[in-house]
Amino acid sequence: MSLLRYTSDMHSALLSSRFDQETSRTAVAIVGLSVAAAALLKAWKATSSTLDLPGPAGWPVIGNLFQLGENWSETFSRWSKTFGPVYKVRLGNRDVVVVNTVDAAKALFLDQGSAYTSRPYFYTFHGVFTNHAAPTIGTSFWNDSTRRKRRAVATAMNKPKVQSYVPIIEAEAHALVKEIYTKSNAGQTPLDPYTYFQRLALNTSLEVHFGTRLNAVEDSLFKEVAEVTAKVAGVRAVTGSLQDYLPFLRYLPNNKASSQAAGYAKRRKIFMDHFLDEVIERVKHNEDIPCIMSSILRDPENELSRPEMDSISASMVSAGLDTFANTMIWSVGLLASRPDIQEKAQKAIEEVYGDRAPDPYEEKVDYISALVKECSRYFTVFRLSLPRATTADSKWGGTVIPAGSTVFMNAWALNFDDNVFDDPWEFRPERYMVEDLQGTNLFAFGLGRRMCPGVHLASREMYISFLYVLYYFKIRKSVDTEEQNYDIHPLTGVHKAQAFSVAPKRFKVMFEPRHQDHFKTNILERSV
Repeated sequence: MSLLRYTSDMHSALLSSRFDQETSRTAVAIVGLSVAAAALLKAWKATSSTLDLPGPAGWPVIGNLFQLGENWSETFSRWSKTFGPVYKVRLGNRDVVVVNTVDAAKALFLDQGSAYTSRPYFYTFHGVFTNHAAPTIGTSFWNDSTRRKRRAVATAMNKPKVQSYVPIIEAEAHALVKEIYTKSNAGQTPLDPYTYFQRLALNTSLEVHFGTRLNAVEDSLFKEVAEVTAKVAGVRAVTGSLQDYLPFLRYLPNNKASSQAAGYAKRRKIFMDHFLDEVIERVKHNEDIPCIMSSILRDPENELSRPEMDSISASMVSAGLDTFANTMIWSVGLLASRPDIQEKAQKAIEEVYGDRAPDPYEEKVDYISALVKECSRYFTVFRLSLPRATTADSKWGGTVIPAGSTVFMNAWALNFDDNVFDDPWEFRPERYMVEDLQGTNLFAFGLGRRMCPGVHLASREMYISFLYVLYYFKIRKSVDTEEQNYDIHPLTGVHKAQAFSVAPKRFKVMFEPRHQDHFKTNILERSV
């Protein structure tokens, strides 16, 4: 008889007995404690490890879970000084291999990449959330369906295709600059930039994928998408829920983690169905606007099912909000505190374009390209990347990492690997203007066969955003923010260190208009 059935039968028997109410409650509590004790005993017996890698000593049942603190990526990085670049930790009922250096990551995810193609099962996301809404491509297990989805997105996200999306990105960058100018009272009022960059990211994704956009940050649908996407990111995070590592927690009454995950899934499905159904209707009536989804729907060789299209759509919407927006907010905060970096960027733009406004269709300003890479490295919003599940045995040195292992790539540690990046704690865009580092991977987007296919789009969005914002504005800290202990350090300035994609603590800055003549003709008097 299963533990759950036994519990249910006991519970029913207790309630139907002639015990008084107090005795009944006591008996139910005893049964509940017995169930928990049995589950704990089972978990304790399962904590022995067969993975022959070094690692920190942990406790029975919980392993190293409560030794990690708030910032897992930084703790993992610190432990690598003791246990080496690749070691194991015990998180509740599972061993996890943690990879902390560039050389080690390449040896595993590139040299043995075919073994590192899947994702591990996490109960809260895969067992609860995906019962109500589609997973993203990035969180999908490796199978034929995931291959089809990645092929479709890779075709739509290669460099030539991304170049065709520049008019969309440029229009959104124009809208961003204009809205910041208006909402800041022409630079007189400090602004929290967060929602404005969120809207740019979301609208770019919506237009590229669905051929639609949202008009303002006050739009109720924008607020719903932004809020739910942030909540779903928490469900996806490897730090998101203890019940992913301590299974007995799943059976406790009033399971908040599961009920919230299901609720967020249902809310996301509502607006994702709205966006996709709208495209389907437009295609049906030959009224569609060119976009990725209309191309898929019109392709006579399209083999994607509705759930697969749902998954692709969820990936497109979440990626921009998870990655681009948070990286840009960190970057704006840094630029406000580093006028020297701003001045170099503005001078570099003017050296290329002289008296002309910058051209977003080109990528000619090397310093801006370097700034994009350095911001992505220095702030690394996906600090643990997305976890891998091995599909075959692989080796680290003489140690076998067996198929079915869970592996974390500590992207934070990789981006601060001093064997690759000289003085990694120094923010220096010029490092990417040296030939040796020009092709270095942006590890925040992953590595190997499951690397994020949206890297080219995200990089181009950042380039055009920097180009416009730095040409048309001087950014500086506001007095209000300085009084609130303005902190843009990538460790101490984090809002929630355990978030799936880390954002800085909220702040306000001043956006002071520059190039008034071009501002008037190119921004204020131009309609998009």
